Amino acid sequence: MGVLLTISQSVPIIISFLYFFSNRFRYILPNLNMFSYEYVNKIFNLGLRFFLIQLTGIVLFQSNSLIIAHTSDYVDVSSFNIAFKYLSVLQLGFVAILNPLWSASTEAYILGDYKWIQDTIRKLNLILYALIFVGICMVFFSPFVYKLWLGDKITPDFLFLFLMLLYFVFYLRGSIYRSFMNGVGKIRLQLIITLIQGFLHIPLAFYLSKLYGIYGVVFVMLLWVVINSIWERLQFKKIITKTSYGIWNL
Repeated sequence: MGVLLTISQSVPIIISFLYFFSNRFRYILPNLNMFSYEYVNKIFNLGLRFFLIQLTGIVLFQSNSLIIAHTSDYVDVSSFNIAFKYLSVLQLGFVAILNPLWSASTEAYILGDYKWIQDTIRKLNLILYALIFVGICMVFFSPFVYKLWLGDKITPDFLFLFLMLLYFVFYLRGSIYRSFMNGVGKIRLQLIITLIQGFLHIPLAFYLSKLYGIYGVVFVMLLWVVINSIWERLQFKKIITKTSYGIWNL
């Protein structure tokens, strides 16, 4: 599995690199003669922040199964992961649409095309509303899908699936504004909040998991994405309206 995951992510990039830089984009082929030291610190500082955010994200996502295994049982671990993978189809579809926003928002921000940014964000929110409807249908038809997928081994828990759907809805809503802020390099506030959540997540999820089982873990996950969807939208509005002073301009 590890080999397959590595190959599926690295090989397409290598092939694309060789194909495009040997043909139509040969004129921008990376060249050591064009290396400039003056941008190294700026690039590495920004890269380090992204790395810490990704690392904290791994803690937030990958620790959940371990917490459930220690506080509940392995059946609940399976139920949690299956529900997560089932509804993560919504995330995969939305991320495919959202990915181009990162680089496009950088260009639009530099050119001062705020109208395009606002129109794009509005369209993405409409797409999200459509995905919410799809998600509700997925929860409704989950008994049929689970039976087709897993046989009679695991049956869906409607309450847990609904909570997980709420998690993905708020996560995707926040990711709309997060992609823009990543594109314009305003990620220091995101780093601070993500690190705080990373430190609090394990003890809080461990405690609530002891009380409420897998529901306790998803409660904590839901808490973080609700908070993020609020402040990320607020920071986006302040940047767009040029009122992002102090902490909002980090």
